[in-house]
Amino acid sequence: MLKLSALFLCGTVCSSVAKPDPDHWSLQEREAQVVPELGEENPIDAFLLSRLKEKGLGFSGPADPVTLLRRLSMDLTGLPPKLTELDDFRFAWESDPEVAYRKALERLLSSPRYGERWGQHWLDVVRYADTHGFEVNTPRPNAWPYRDYVIKAFNDDLPYDQFILEQLTGDSLGKDAATGFLVTAAALMPGQIGKDDESIKRARQDELNEIVINSASAFMGLTVHCARCHDHKFDAISQKDYFRLQAIFGGVHYGERPDQGAVKERQERMSELDNRIDRMEKALIDRGVRLPVNARLNTEFFSATEAQFVRGANHGRSGFQFVQAEYKLRESSMNRR
Repeated sequence: MLKLSALFLCGTVCSSVAKPDPDHWSLQEREAQVVPELGEENPIDAFLLSRLKEKGLGFSGPADPVTLLRRLSMDLTGLPPKLTELDDFRFAWESDPEVAYRKALERLLSSPRYGERWGQHWLDVVRYADTHGFEVNTPRPNAWPYRDYVIKAFNDDLPYDQFILEQLTGDSLGKDAATGFLVTAAALMPGQIGKDDESIKRARQDELNEIVINSASAFMGLTVHCARCHDHKFDAISQKDYFRLQAIFGGVHYGERPDQGAVKERQERMSELDNRIDRMEKALIDRGVRLPVNARLNTEFFSATEAQFVRGANHGRSGFQFVQAEYKLRESSMNRR
């Protein structure tokens, strides 16, 4: 009797659930709207004021210069303005408020803190963390390149379509760090996965599911992972659609690999520094300067000199005592270089 009741309850609930509706407002293309004629320069202000008037409300009065700069600074960088910045802004405001406002705006948008502030919102969307999550929550010491990529993208005003493309296919565009987007979600560590075949396959499906969740929710605003087990009950997403999307990411695995872009950049930088050092050493030699001994190679060349003894000093330590030794040269080694 209990089993029959449970089946009946399930059938009743499932039959009452709404069917997928392709005409739902969130799935429609945007339509041009008529801007209300309320004397506002900014169309957004016109729409806001229109709704406020319906409630018998209106905009607050203009902010004073100090309050305005504080709002700008906190919104764009997450930091309050410095006292000197407030003084400069007040002084500029007295001459020309519009120019003062625009200059302050450009200064804040050009600040590295802007990307750190607003990149944080995107990192929240994609569930970025410096740890693996779950009950163990071990650190991810090399998750930061993706975080820095996002910050730089905001600071560089990277177009949104390029921002999306690089996060999905960055490994083919020389933007390896951007693909950290695909693996930002929580994942089970090898020690948390059973050794049997079923556990391994289930963990792999969970990994791919997290990638699908991130991609769909971040770029489409849809939680399609419900369709992993059945056709979506509300959105027009079928189980077939889900696994088609999952197949796109079938070659992606959680793990670490060298950032090819960073490796190339480091190699170019090292080559540049080596060339610079060579030029500087040549210039010193031409001036008769004796270069210091290279401790790594432990070699030195100098002109032949007559001597019976040579003293060598080791800059390491032996038993916490400074090591210094004196050697007598053999007759056969005299005058050698």
